[in-house]
Amino acid sequence: MRERYDLLGAVQHFAIRGDLYDVQVIGRAIGASLDEPGLDRWSRDVGFARANARELALAPSTEEACRRIARLAATCASCHVDAKVTGIFGAPPGPPADGGAIDARMARHAWAADRLFEGVIGGSDESWLAGLDVLAQTPAPWSTAEPNQAVFARGLQDLATRARKRGAQADFAARASVYGDVLVACSGCHAASHPHAP
Repeated sequence: MRERYDLLGAVQHFAIRGDLYDVQVIGRAIGASLDEPGLDRWSRDVGFARANARELALAPSTEEACRRIARLAATCASCHVDAKVTGIFGAPPGPPADGGAIDARMARHAWAADRLFEGVIGGSDESWLAGLDVLAQTPAPWSTAEPNQAVFARGLQDLATRARKRGAQADFAARASVYGDVLVACSGCHAASHPHAP
């Protein structure tokens, strides 16, 4: 399970960077890891997860990969509920300090994405709300020369604020939908900030 958790965490970061090739490779690796013995007890959930991992490996775009990552995370969460292993994460670590600079804000956003991931895959209400709290704060101070990033930043803040108002009671599918939207916003902003970067 730890290997799959690490792979899902890695695929999130590759998707945010817009590295579709590595997302597809990791999607195949996650699907292959679900063929190991000992998972027969949860064959239905594992079958769904395997299918979602294979869909991730075939994602035609970064945006679609982000949404497929979220669906895969929700499928993992469903299996965790069936196995009665939710609450697998302790209290989240504190977020990085916010100095107001772009690098500090990006570090906080990466921290928040990790907390949302925990909120979906492990059902951690504390992580879920902590991630939303950071994303709902004032966006990075983009200059007028960077209008695309400002739009993404405001959109991400609005998305987190709306989700935060719904609180921790959202089911895994609803959380996954928000998580997918967050990944799409992050990857879109990254692409706008680094148009030639993978």
